Amino acid sequence: MMEGGNAAVQDRFATALGQAHSYAFFQRIYKVREDAVKALKDFRKKIKQLQTEYHALRFADVKITGRFQPPALGNSLLQILELIKMMRRMCMGQHKGMQDILRKQRLNKSSFNFFEEAILFAIALEPELQ
Repeated sequence: MMEGGNAAVQDRFATALGQAHSYAFFQRIYKVREDAVKALKDFRKKIKQLQTEYHALRFADVKITGRFQPPALGNSLLQILELIKMMRRMCMGQHKGMQDILRKQRLNKSSFNFFEEAILFAIALEPELQ
């Protein structure tokens, strides 16, 4: 429906999300990003712990059987990827109205800059991007 930058659909989204009652929607999107960053940190911590255990066992000459099973990425990381895809579709074709709304929600009590949030998530994914 939004593939390729469907301007009519983007306009409808811009109208709906430009209203003051859209705060709960944007707050939920923000929470998805926060949960994804937390899940990513937990994922990295588990990987590091497994690597430490593996190296300790090898150092102790303990025979290791079976294959290494990394922990699953989790639902919140899959949600953030879908969210970023949705943001891309909302702004395809240089839809300035949607870009402005995703940058600042003027009628809401609090505003979120989701372009900045997407960059912060990319930095969380690849810390060396800083």
